[in-house]
Amino acid sequence: MIKLEDYDPKRDGGRSWVGFDLDGTLAYHEGYKGRLHIGAPIPATVAMVKHLLERGGTVKIVTARMAPPEWVDDVHVSHVLGAIILWCETHIGQELEVVCAKDKDMFCLVDDRAIQVEKNTGRLCKDTVDYVTDEEFVELLHRCNEKYGNALRALADM
Repeated sequence: MIKLEDYDPKRDGGRSWVGFDLDGTLAYHEGYKGRLHIGAPIPATVAMVKHLLERGGTVKIVTARMAPPEWVDDVHVSHVLGAIILWCETHIGQELEVVCAKDKDMFCLVDDRAIQVEKNTGRLCKDTVDYVTDEEFVELLHRCNEKYGNALRALADM
């Protein structure tokens, strides 16, 4: 299981980074209020970001707000980027890079919508299963893993 405390800023010659989702993870999100609206900071995750930065780490905002198309609700993506940068400067104290996708150098992603699986197995991590409260959803994921797990592992090994 990936643990944030295992992140080493010097890993891979300093290329590695930690991604943080914006809406619902760094900023409160209570429904869509326009592409430029960003909620108030969530103190716990903002503190995590500041701690990583103090240790010399690289942190990026990973958000679908930057994904295509460039124009949504008559707002260009460059204006969205400006709003996110201003939010970061105000609440984190510095500008962070903003992306819409992970890459090979990403150490981990902190996100309110992610469900972690064990690397190369497809099995749900124990903490994830304990956290998810919808028993039917968890059961469905386990049945899919049992039914397709070996086939999916075989495809991954190809």
